[in-house]
Amino acid sequence: MTDPGGRIRALDPCRDSNYVLNDVEGMAGRVVSGTPRVPRRRVSMLVASASLAVGLAVAGIAASDAASTPPPNANDTPPQLPASAGLSPGAPGWTLVSTGSSRIYGGKGESPVDSREMGLDGGLLQLWVSTSTAQEYGTGQGLPLPVPLVFAQAHPGPIEATVDVLSFSKPSSPSRLLANPQFSQIGEGIPGDTVVSGAGLNGGTAMQILSDGNGGLTEYLFQWASGSSWYQVAELGAGMSVQQAQRFAQQVGN
Repeated sequence: MTDPGGRIRALDPCRDSNYVLNDVEGMAGRVVSGTPRVPRRRVSMLVASASLAVGLAVAGIAASDAASTPPPNANDTPPQLPASAGLSPGAPGWTLVSTGSSRIYGGKGESPVDSREMGLDGGLLQLWVSTSTAQEYGTGQGLPLPVPLVFAQAHPGPIEATVDVLSFSKPSSPSRLLANPQFSQIGEGIPGDTVVSGAGLNGGTAMQILSDGNGGLTEYLFQWASGSSWYQVAELGAGMSVQQAQRFAQQVGN
């Protein structure tokens, strides 16, 4: 899936080093590193939090210089949001593999925005696979991600999905993230990322992502802001149309 790096949290826990599920429930030992390559949003869904000037004295940097260095942006892990904030358990045809809280940034290095200044007060990161996939492979360590192309081709449409939700106490923050190219990656000209015009949901954006890490599967990524929340949905499937991907994403947050 996409790098859920920068801000996007993309799909696969093993593929995306952007997302790291915090306080994961289910699928023991598996990490979702988005966001899902991040989405770049956070990379696309969370490893990186910058650490405060460690070892400056050892490095021979004067205390006066250290004092003038601004502290890194906060990248706090907020309380986990209820499942209803994402795709609710029991969604027809889908099985929840893992869930946890989420952070604003999952890339390497310092977060480009400060979670405290933004008013981040809740997060949710969910990994889903189609029920047919869960029946075939289970939801534990034996679950291959991405789902094998041959199996996906026999079950056309979305087959794997990552849902990433952030809530804020400041109403303007979701729209600010959506407009920030470090998170949306719109207009950054990243190879393999193509904006799908007119396919965005709720005034947001839609992208098709070509990645060797997807094992030949098609990936669509949606981002939008609604009320006090920011949403990102990344989906993988074989022969999947943008309309099929939209129908899944439209279930999120409802």
